[in-house]
Amino acid sequence: MVLKIGILVSYDYEYLKTALPLVYDHPKVLEIILAIDKNRQTWTGNSFEIPDSFFEWIAEFDVKKKITIWEESFYHPDKDPMMSETWERNHLYRKMGKCDWYLQLDCDEYVIDFDGYVDELQRISIEYGSQPVAVRPRLAILFKKVPSGFLVISPIRERGWLATNNPETQYGRLFGSNANVDVDTIIIHQSWARSEEEIEQKVRNWGHSQDMKGQSFFNLWKVLDENNYRFIKDFHPMPYNQNVWEELKLLRVENASDFMDFSVEQMNRMFDKRRVINI
Repeated sequence: MVLKIGILVSYDYEYLKTALPLVYDHPKVLEIILAIDKNRQTWTGNSFEIPDSFFEWIAEFDVKKKITIWEESFYHPDKDPMMSETWERNHLYRKMGKCDWYLQLDCDEYVIDFDGYVDELQRISIEYGSQPVAVRPRLAILFKKVPSGFLVISPIRERGWLATNNPETQYGRLFGSNANVDVDTIIIHQSWARSEEEIEQKVRNWGHSQDMKGQSFFNLWKVLDENNYRFIKDFHPMPYNQNVWEELKLLRVENASDFMDFSVEQMNRMFDKRRVINI
């Protein structure tokens, strides 16, 4: 069984230093392709920079010579941001060439127990054969870093499309023609637990920038803290995701990287909505 991983790299490139080591060493992973806009433009056409030191880190880290850097123009002024994202993801799949499982990650997605996820892919290969499937882990969302820890979405109800054997998406990472196979693997998604400057950059540049009221949600994010988080309920920014973000919970964890030390079972207990947890 051969796996290839494609990772979209943009203005949040620094998070790759956490995500990449979690998947790099597995012997089934043949190649990892980093997709970077050659003009350093986002899907909305805004500019960003990646310093030379980042590429130096990649070269130093890649001791097994698994990493390929692919630079192309991913901003299309005639397309809306989500269509530009979809275009990039589909062309990245094609760039990955032939393999058994195609995986795509963003820089801020950290797979807990990647070995266990690969074991699930092996099982699904046997059980489903050549049937087109998408294998969906659970997404544990880090929403905001506060002085005493992290505000997280509780309980975990979102899933992400990580791996497929039939790589052709219709919308972002949504596979319309593939059967969804859900597994217990958890991805820590540092989607919103960033600095204020990074969040403002995110809502202006990501694929969903036209699907939500970005400035309004950014204003909400700014005022939430460890004292008032209990008062917000069912607040996912996408209108079609009602009841997905039920509430926030405070986890007293110092750094995002500390979450990597926990098992899937521990993560499930931590993100349960019953109480504040000190770790």
